[in-house]
Amino acid sequence: MVRIRKTARLALVGLVLAALLLPLAGCDTAVPPAPTSGTLAVAGTLVPDLPLDVYAYVRQPQPTLVPDDLLALPADLSVVSLAMWGVAGDADFTWGGALTMGSLDEAVRAVSDIPSDAGVWTKLDGAVIYFVKTGTAAADTMKAAIADGRLVNYDFQPGIDALAFYPDGGSTVALGAAAAVPGDALINLITANATSELKALITTLTKSSGLQVVTAGLYAAAPVDISTIAEHPTLPFLLSQNAGILVSVKSSWPGFVIGFLANNAIGGAGYEQGTLGGQEVYRGTIDTGGGAQVPVVIRVSGNRIFAALSGQQAYAEALIAGIRSP
Repeated sequence: MVRIRKTARLALVGLVLAALLLPLAGCDTAVPPAPTSGTLAVAGTLVPDLPLDVYAYVRQPQPTLVPDDLLALPADLSVVSLAMWGVAGDADFTWGGALTMGSLDEAVRAVSDIPSDAGVWTKLDGAVIYFVKTGTAAADTMKAAIADGRLVNYDFQPGIDALAFYPDGGSTVALGAAAAVPGDALINLITANATSELKALITTLTKSSGLQVVTAGLYAAAPVDISTIAEHPTLPFLLSQNAGILVSVKSSWPGFVIGFLANNAIGGAGYEQGTLGGQEVYRGTIDTGGGAQVPVVIRVSGNRIFAALSGQQAYAEALIAGIRSP
């Protein structure tokens, strides 16, 4: 249960952050063409043919280590890519995914090392290991889809469209991407251990803003150790790894509302209005826990809000400056 919660926290951290920005959302902007290569090209990845609340994908320029207890293995596992799929229930969170290994032999060895009592179902397809954490009704549905070969290209269009705006090149190469559908079950899961005040805030904001999708991208100038991050699933630790996060939300609110709310809501929260590359932005900081203040740069574009967080102000600005336009 501890590991499930940690995995969920990693996949859903963007949703919690985005909930604090929801009052700012406002008219749609034209969407750039979706990426056809790289980590942000999620439309070309396979997922089980069932509704997903969360989808996360990590692929770095070199193999990355994933934590041993993901599959109850005796040691961390080196993988080419990792996909995670999440389904939120009223009282549980079901997750599964796909590990792409460097070779068939590596995949066979990894599967053979999984203990029989690990509570993890697997299916081997060449160098890809499909897995599902068992024990829930949604897990049975996910297992059946994989076992029957009912795998389809990821087609959650709001998430695909949102990630099409994200930068992906130079020092802002995307190492990971995630999209979440902010439904009631997912919100309830996130707020299960929150204070009553925070739970009320997040619930009120998500239900009143017409929120359609939350997406997040993981960025770093060099590859990051996923297994190390999984052992310390907190935002301060993640940002201490010379990494940055770009979060975006999209709302159904009309665009003209944003001009009124931006100066009042963002400015009232202590953010300073300025420009970056000819675009209006807001600069400020956010308390990530323990009193640590992390630079945040926000850009509002139509009914989309982008917020970049990094331990370095310059890197947060680079992420915002790299946002693509149609």
